[in-house]
Amino acid sequence: MSSTQPATPWRHAKAHRGGAPHPGIPEAGGRAEPGTGALARPLASSLREELLAIMREIFERNAVAGRLAYSPDEAAGVLGISPELVYDLLRTGQLESVKAGRRRLISRANIDAFLAGDTGDAA
Repeated sequence: MSSTQPATPWRHAKAHRGGAPHPGIPEAGGRAEPGTGALARPLASSLREELLAIMREIFERNAVAGRLAYSPDEAAGVLGISPELVYDLLRTGQLESVKAGRRRLISRANIDAFLAGDTGDAA
């Protein structure tokens, strides 16, 4: 091999100002390897499905987080504690709730007061 030719088998697309080929830039062949598009489509499809699943999960979390009142199980999820602990907090009066028929509801304001340390017995 002569010293004027590059050591790689690449052909160069453009020449430098002096007419010499620019080292490290391969010549564009004009088309990709056959089968590249066939591989890219399923990958893009699975990526799209994964992103949609993540978006659905975020939407569901935000839908629960934006409510005015929660069931004890939902409040446990919002607070990041167990439902048993929520029921203990309700029983001891540390977390207030209201009854709506047979349902027990914990308002967002009651959750915020609990988190701020306000137990409601300031006397």
